[in-house]
Amino acid sequence: MKKSLLKYKKHYLKLIFAIVILFIFLKIAKIKDYSIILNSLNDKLFWFACILLVIVQIVKAIRFHILISEYKIRISFFKNLIIHFIVPILGLLTPSKLGEGAKLIMINQKKDKVGFCFILEKLIDLLVLFVLGFIGMYNFTIFISSIYIIIIVIIVIIIWLIYFDRIFNFLFKKFLKNKLEKNWFLLNFKLFLKPKYIITLLLGILVWALNIYAAYNFSLIAGFKISFINFAPIFASSILVGLISGFPGGIGSREATIGFLFFRIFKIDLKTGGIFSILNLFGNYFTFTIIGLLGYITLKLMFKLEKRDNEFS
Repeated sequence: MKKSLLKYKKHYLKLIFAIVILFIFLKIAKIKDYSIILNSLNDKLFWFACILLVIVQIVKAIRFHILISEYKIRISFFKNLIIHFIVPILGLLTPSKLGEGAKLIMINQKKDKVGFCFILEKLIDLLVLFVLGFIGMYNFTIFISSIYIIIIVIIVIIIWLIYFDRIFNFLFKKFLKNKLEKNWFLLNFKLFLKPKYIITLLLGILVWALNIYAAYNFSLIAGFKISFINFAPIFASSILVGLISGFPGGIGSREATIGFLFFRIFKIDLKTGGIFSILNLFGNYFTFTIIGLLGYITLKLMFKLEKRDNEFS
């Protein structure tokens, strides 16, 4: 119980620290008037970006459905979609978006297999972001030393995955009823080396293309005047920094990186970069809160109907 409370305290401290960093960045950017947030609601680009974020969740649901089909998980695509409408807001409130893992509890079947699919989709996302980030650094010839950091991170991830079962069993030995089998990750990974699963990688690319294009529309509202081709790799680098920071939803670190990188490369002033950061943050929370609430209400109704059907059968 004490460990659980300590874990929550650490999470809230991280959240507070992330918000402090965000406010410091906005202070440095000299943003005083936040009326642009309300004004953006009258802009078609804002709503188009929000629609793109919803489509992202639909594509993620399709990808996850393909992955869990390997294990014959019995769940309708509609229920899977509703779950994917709920988890994004949990991701925005947890370190490195790990709250999205709540889908394991909601699906509540073969958790070790569903858990592997969750890890695999995260790896696909990281791969796409790493490639985009690398392209950005190479094209703009900045932060060459960062390439070495990326290489180190990749090596650490590979080692972590190879020994995932041992690390996981050691960290959670007090909470596990059944330990993960030896070479758990590698044994499961081999199942997805079939050519038909290349589509999950393509869907991963589509996920981030849509996600980044949504952010690009928010940047246009803020006043950015650069092409999507130039915008995408730099924004991907900012997302990576947010994920690696471990802050809930990447808040603070991602926004500060956005302001710094776009100022350093494209000479976009910090105020414009800050406005974009706020619009992007607001757009994501706005969209995911609405679809999250709708998804939660729908899921509750589904559970009630299933319970009633079971009582009559």
